Amino acid sequence: MKKINLNTVLLLVCIVLLIICIYGIYNQPTLEEIDQRIMHWGQHFGAAYSN
Repeated sequence: MKKINLNTVLLLVCIVLLIICIYGIYNQPTLEEIDQRIMHWGQHFGAAYSN
């Protein structure tokens, strides 16, 4: 019974990862957008942890 549950969980994880990959490919953010997001989060966390 546990083996079936483990296989089911692994299958669900694979499906979720596949959906995330398809979503990422579909959106295709440019390098500029990725850089802007990194800068935004860098500033956000930098301000939060600098105190």
